[in-house]
Amino acid sequence: MQWSYERGKINKNPCRGVRKFSANQRDRYITDEEYLAVYQCANTITKVAMELAYLCAAR
Repeated sequence: MQWSYERGKINKNPCRGVRKFSANQRDRYITDEEYLAVYQCANTITKVAMELAYLCAAR
């Protein structure tokens, strides 16, 4: 939004003043058994998303 405001694309930045959500750090990773249990129950599109996230090392 700031980029658009600075270039005159919008009149004001509606996000100004919005505080960032604080993320909690996590130390636990999904186990292979947990991954497979969810994967086996998932529909096709969810399986594709899971595989893509896994291959990209996404959280």
